Amino acid sequence: MALDLVGGVVDVRHRRRERTVPVLLGVKGPKALRLAAEIADGVHCSVLASPAHVRRVRQTAGAGRPDFAVLAYLIVAIDRDGRRARAAARPLIARYLGVLHGQSILLDAGFGPERTRPFREALGRGAPA
Repeated sequence: MALDLVGGVVDVRHRRRERTVPVLLGVKGPKALRLAAEIADGVHCSVLASPAHVRRVRQTAGAGRPDFAVLAYLIVAIDRDGRRARAAARPLIARYLGVLHGQSILLDAGFGPERTRPFREALGRGAPA
């Protein structure tokens, strides 16, 4: 912004709007979600959060709080060739299936330990899943 003033007085008062920074917790389990309901403005879900997991987070932590934020992030690969994009994403998804083995976020998606154990074992060996 430019201001040209020839003679005279300019009185500029700027009032800052008070804003609070929202507190989001990156939590998954039932106890942590109950804590988030008490102390946070929302939850940032981990990678591989399924629609069922997001629903559980909303029901557990966001119940009765329409302003409670629930965020999720996704693994995305972009390519003109859909097969190549999926192939690029597979190793990262496989890694997270191993890292999150047995956790509620995968259980919500229907991936029990019997389905994710091979990914965990491959991760333990340092091998690609």
